[in-house]
Amino acid sequence: MLIKIMKMRLDELAGYVSIGSLGFIFGILLMALITYCDGDDPEYTVFRMGTMIALVVNFFIPTIVGMFYMGQLFNCQVSFGMTRKKFIFYDLAVSFLWYLAELLFIGVLYFIEGFYLKAMYSAYPEETMKEIFPGLNLWMFLLMTVILTAVRELLGTLVLRFGNKAFWIIWIVWIAICTLPARIADLIQDGAAANMWKSVAGWAAGISFMGWSVIGAVFIIMALIISWLIVRKQAVAA
Repeated sequence: MLIKIMKMRLDELAGYVSIGSLGFIFGILLMALITYCDGDDPEYTVFRMGTMIALVVNFFIPTIVGMFYMGQLFNCQVSFGMTRKKFIFYDLAVSFLWYLAELLFIGVLYFIEGFYLKAMYSAYPEETMKEIFPGLNLWMFLLMTVILTAVRELLGTLVLRFGNKAFWIIWIVWIAICTLPARIADLIQDGAAANMWKSVAGWAAGISFMGWSVIGAVFIIMALIISWLIVRKQAVAA
């Protein structure tokens, strides 16, 4: 059954890979433009911008698309006799496998762009991902794939159950997450509030990978429980 569902959703994976490829090409062109404008700077460095953009695209676009696509999958598969328990299991399994496939695809792009930078920009030193994001490693990417699988399932079930109301609430929360930290940082440059903000940031930066893994595990468990509670009583739309 898992293989059958994977074959049914191959077009979904192909779409994500295609969008990621476009992001990769856009990143390479953008790096070429930046190099053309700033390449005379003696301190100028290059980095794998195409890979970084493809990573963002391939991790977050499936989460956003899956938020709506899950409802279609639920109505189709459950109406054809699949139990809700099997649906949520297979949906989680395929989504996780697709995230892993996208991560493997990003790894291929990473090496391709490395060769490209050496061939086209050998005169400039390369700033590596580890220099840009200290502490970054493969385990963090694997943890992110599990978390995003749970996030996709949770958001998908909320939209499935509550429709556009859930979508707009999710959208407002997302905008707040993207914009509020920068605005707060601008507002609290000095004084006790600034010191408190710095203390919170320092505390978060001091959490080990194992600590973040525990936090991620708690979030994943809660997201899956909520998803199952919603799906188990969800009616199939006509």
